[in-house]
Amino acid sequence: MLTKNNDAMNSLKNATILAIDDEPQILSLLNKMLANQCKNLIVEHDANQALALMQNTQPDLLLLDIMMQKNCGYEICQQIKANQHTEHIPVIFLSSLALSDDKVKGFEVGGVDFITKPFDIAEVIARIKSCLKTHQKIPTTSQVELLKNAQFLEKYSFNKHELAILHLYIAGYKRSEIAEKTNLSENTVKWYLKQIFQKFHIASRAELIEKAREMGM
Repeated sequence: MLTKNNDAMNSLKNATILAIDDEPQILSLLNKMLANQCKNLIVEHDANQALALMQNTQPDLLLLDIMMQKNCGYEICQQIKANQHTEHIPVIFLSSLALSDDKVKGFEVGGVDFITKPFDIAEVIARIKSCLKTHQKIPTTSQVELLKNAQFLEKYSFNKHELAILHLYIAGYKRSEIAEKTNLSENTVKWYLKQIFQKFHIASRAELIEKAREMGM
């Protein structure tokens, strides 16, 4: 147990975290919480400037508000996930929205976690550590095998989460089992599977298995 805790602490200590929120008090609080715990903390109230910044200085984790005056956090997340240079960056939503539908939408657009404001400092830090640790666990051995097929990756533009989930799904694992093995939420796994199906232009596991056989997977 001690080793796991140390791993999580090291992940945070070596991480660059970007926080986007148009509330100065929230950015100030996050700065007090994290500035001394991570390698580099960048706080930004302008989402457009943050997106430009991410092209060159890619953070290990993004903390993203949803309801901002000039931007919608959901749309920002979609832009990040649609860009091959930033799609791998995990996004944790920080929002005053608390309805189940709001949280589900956060997962659907690519978020890995959803923290409701006002938040508990200890909880936020714990979730950040968990997210960083989980993100480091991917790719797995199975993904390394898939990465050998460069043409496959180039054609379908799969990211490392999709590769892990694709391999497990083809192997017959259920969504709940995939979530457990990848340390992702079941909603996140569902969202990634939807992306995989869209890229393959298919609608079922049987079609996916057939597609995999055709490609020699």
